[in-house]
Amino acid sequence: MTETYEIEKAEYIKKLGMQIETIDNILNANTLDLITEPMKQKLRALKQAAGRYKQKLEKNEFEIAIVGLEKAGKSTFANAMMGNDILPSDEKRCTYTSTKICSGDDTAIVKFFSPSEFNENFVRRLRKMHIEKSEIDNYYSFETLKLSDYQNLFNKLDKEYKELYEKTANKDVEDCLKNKETINNYLGHAQLPFKGEQLVSEEFKNFIKTPAYALAVKEIIINSSQLVNMPNAVIYDVPGFNSPTQIHKDQTIEFMDKADAIVLIASAYEPSFTDSYDLFNKADSNGIDFSDKLFVFANKADYAKNLSENISTIKNDLASHKMMSPNYFDQRIITGSAASFLVKSNKLKIKITDKNGLLDEERSRIEENNLRKFADDGIDKIKEILENYNQTERFDILKRRINQKQNEIYDVFKELFKDNDVDTSADYSQIRTDLTIEVASKSVNIIKKLDAYREKLIKDYNAEKTISQEVKEKVDSDICRDKFSVSQDELDEAKNKYTDTDGVVNLTGMDVYIRGNKSKKIYKEFANIIVELAKNHHNNAINNIKDIFRTELQIQQGADGEKVIDNILTNQDINVSSDGGYYKPLIERFAKDLFEILMETSFTSMDRWQRFEKGFANFSSLAMFDERKAKTNSGNNQPLYFALLFQQRDRYEKNSVINNVLNVIQTTLKFVPTPPIIKLVENAVFSGKKSDVIETAVKSLVGTFTRPNTNLTQEQKETNIITKLKGLAVSNTVTEDYISEASYDKFFQGKRSKNLEIIPKEINEDIDILHDALCNVVVNAINIEKAFLAFEDGNFQNLLAFLNDRKAWPKFVSDNLRLITPGQYKDLETEVQRQMSRQSILKDIKNTLDQMNNNSQTQNQ
Repeated sequence: MTETYEIEKAEYIKKLGMQIETIDNILNANTLDLITEPMKQKLRALKQAAGRYKQKLEKNEFEIAIVGLEKAGKSTFANAMMGNDILPSDEKRCTYTSTKICSGDDTAIVKFFSPSEFNENFVRRLRKMHIEKSEIDNYYSFETLKLSDYQNLFNKLDKEYKELYEKTANKDVEDCLKNKETINNYLGHAQLPFKGEQLVSEEFKNFIKTPAYALAVKEIIINSSQLVNMPNAVIYDVPGFNSPTQIHKDQTIEFMDKADAIVLIASAYEPSFTDSYDLFNKADSNGIDFSDKLFVFANKADYAKNLSENISTIKNDLASHKMMSPNYFDQRIITGSAASFLVKSNKLKIKITDKNGLLDEERSRIEENNLRKFADDGIDKIKEILENYNQTERFDILKRRINQKQNEIYDVFKELFKDNDVDTSADYSQIRTDLTIEVASKSVNIIKKLDAYREKLIKDYNAEKTISQEVKEKVDSDICRDKFSVSQDELDEAKNKYTDTDGVVNLTGMDVYIRGNKSKKIYKEFANIIVELAKNHHNNAINNIKDIFRTELQIQQGADGEKVIDNILTNQDINVSSDGGYYKPLIERFAKDLFEILMETSFTSMDRWQRFEKGFANFSSLAMFDERKAKTNSGNNQPLYFALLFQQRDRYEKNSVINNVLNVIQTTLKFVPTPPIIKLVENAVFSGKKSDVIETAVKSLVGTFTRPNTNLTQEQKETNIITKLKGLAVSNTVTEDYISEASYDKFFQGKRSKNLEIIPKEINEDIDILHDALCNVVVNAINIEKAFLAFEDGNFQNLLAFLNDRKAWPKFVSDNLRLITPGQYKDLETEVQRQMSRQSILKDIKNTLDQMNNNSQTQNQ
């Protein structure tokens, strides 16, 4: 502990003592009911929090939650932190209940639920799942409910609830009922002590790892004499957060919330966090992001074949899922092996069994020797890092919380002082005028927050393209062949419709009919996706605007308060809701041509060419938004055209190869490709040559260009490159562009016949092409964020103009004063009289608060 840390700690302990003393003095004083019961409850809560922080500082308690996947080695890590092999650490899931570990005398206490506590939790789970009649008090109980009866009740649930709870709350209830007899033996049981060698016994470990015993356990506390380097740490070994059991998920969140630090045990040899990233994208009950408290111990590094690559994977996962800021990587990611530390400390013996369950002494000896040889087990390092964090960042956070609690004490009385500190000589009208001015002046902060929110909205949506990304994801999943492919029913319907009395089927009519129906359905789906997502984001923006007014005007929850906010918005022409019509012209502009050419004209038909020619200007514009557009091709030779006209999607891959080769020429040979060279590369690629063959041939020219005493001119370099490329292309090979009506017609001559098998294949392929174009072209062209921000900016401008109007805003406040400040507005004249009798009490309270504040300032000088 540094001297500065100890001095500051003492100051804050004294500060907390003053907070507790101040609250006691106020609660015990005769305040003539000036302090309401809700205020008293807040003060008691603040006193309790101050007492908790004071104890935390006095004992230097440092709470650490060890979390991670099942089988990640959490318990082995906790054992290493204790320096003893106490917690069960089998390869199968072994931690079934959370364990609290403190420094002490090698003893442990197992505490059990009372029957009533257990039954209350049990029934709560039934109600959570909406089990029939579970809302009726005492209808079900753990003691009387049978497993078979429960399973019948669960099977009656709606499909939604069954899918939601089958692997969580349902699993909890089934485990309870399956182990009822053993659980009942321990409910209400006196706490069980364990000490010495008993701590490594199976009897003790069963209360941690075996459901039949662990479910009855309320708390396990282990006091370890081996925790000498961190005597004030309180460590929680928590079940795996990927456990299917709801109890375990709840325990993980509970202990992550209360902990000062969270140590995530990752695998250094097989890195994976599964799908549990969202656990870490939250804040605790004090508003501290879990990511700010997170440390990562990459365990089992002794098994890693490529440690640096695995650590890089861990870092990428942490950053991409916003579990930890990259700024923390160097200080908070530690690699090592908990098992290695325990083996080298002679606290763990490796026991590997064969398929018959017999001890394999040879393999055990080899594994133990490997662990002894492993150089950096990381345990001492993470202890050092955590202790440093305890004295620096964690202490800074704790200081802010303590100061915040002091501010909250003042906030409790803020409304009290405002309501009662009235000039009693003023008449009613003056009081009302003053109150109007006070409320109207809050427009300054409202304007600042609206401006800040507007700027953030513009910055975030322009940078992250949030709506566009959501549209792409939705289109990718919802507009695809799996959902819209031609069904047999659709073929049968079209066939019946287009078969004449002689039994002759009009195949072209069938094709166009099916396509027309598909086009309407898919277009409606696409438009709805954009409109609904834009509406969701708009509603979110409006709610955030409402929150700004609600917070700054301190509007109370309820119908009257909401009416004020609605009046502010609707009276200023604010678009509170949107039907999405604003975006429909934009959708039609960029998407309609695609739907018409792909879904409303037959493949191979001249109608498709004519539709392409008619909309060429728009298709040309769309091609420029294609994420995989041909950078080197002419405007008449974009891959999008080949997909639309010829269903040739391989053009994207071929253009990627062309671009790669041209990049090699430019970067390796330091030569900017000219049009003749570009054409030769295209010919080589379209002739079938592989990219690596072409790149190898081009790279062989490096020696020619860099040979000593060789000073080639630009023209000579170009000649050399052209000569090499000519040898790669098949003789007389050209890239057919198919950009004229004649060439299009010629290409499909002899290929236009239709049959009942080819129609659905062609339509399904066009659906795939449409899906691809919507995701990679149309969404980019629409650029929904630009329209969205323009729409929202109009709302902001109307609001800001209203708030800056020196006549309209104060008049609005005056007209709505009763709704904005109902407590202050009510019976103002009576309130003036009440203030006279309470001034002395307020003065005493203020003096007490000022004394607390003065003492705190003296400490900090």
